[in-house]
Amino acid sequence: MTKKQEAEQWVNQFRYFADGTDDDTDRFSPAIEKENGKKCALLALEKVVEYCNKLGVYSYKHQKELTQLKQEIEKL
Repeated sequence: MTKKQEAEQWVNQFRYFADGTDDDTDRFSPAIEKENGKKCALLALEKVVEYCNKLGVYSYKHQKELTQLKQEIEKL
């Protein structure tokens, strides 16, 4: 699985829980849902990094992979 596919998977998993309602029109918007899913995925990824740091299991390899994943999520 590529980093882009992994990023899409992370975002899509959070889209289900993300609010996609446009505050101005009170209508559902897939774009807003996706953006909120991205925000959720990035927050979750940040928490994973914090937890790995706390446990002392955050190696250079992990850092590189999670940084690439974060970048791919941000590109979506």
